[in-house]
Amino acid sequence: CYIDLWIELVHALGGDPHAMLGVCLPIDFEGDQWTFFKPSHDELRSLYGIDVQELTVWRPLAEHAIEHLSAGKLISVEADAFWLPDTAGTDYRSKHTKTTIVLADIDLAARRLVYFHNAGCFALEGEDFVQTCRLDRPHDPAYLPLFAEIVRTDRRQRRPDADLRHLARAALPGLLEHAASMVSAAM
Repeated sequence: CYIDLWIELVHALGGDPHAMLGVCLPIDFEGDQWTFFKPSHDELRSLYGIDVQELTVWRPLAEHAIEHLSAGKLISVEADAFWLPDTAGTDYRSKHTKTTIVLADIDLAARRLVYFHNAGCFALEGEDFVQTCRLDRPHDPAYLPLFAEIVRTDRRQRRPDADLRHLARAALPGLLEHAASMVSAAM
């Protein structure tokens, strides 16, 4: 679902996500699971001008969201799918699973959060908002903060399709070489 998230986000930002799909080639099996296929930060920067940097979550997530979203940035963050209405029928209010969402808009007074997840853009409100942002909990020094990243889109580049195809083709030999080395190592 992580690649779905980036496909939707790049598309929503006016880019063609096909150029980053070469990351699907060097998938590997690590004993008990398949590796994620996801675009690297370098690929996102070189293809679309999207800059992704780690966010140190040193205060409540809602405070970071207000600051960065109001500055035109997005936030990629781990979340509990139990509180995400778009997972109705799978995890919503039935099981706790970790997933990644990209925060796009927050309204603290209305307790509403707009986010990208899987194959679309969604909103959550009320108790889902309170639980996702951990608003009803006192400070807990034993709680480990979620992994989060700032997604800067102010430097994004809208390249013509021909330029994106050229960049994607230029990256292909390296991706194929990486995939081949994984196959060789497995034999």
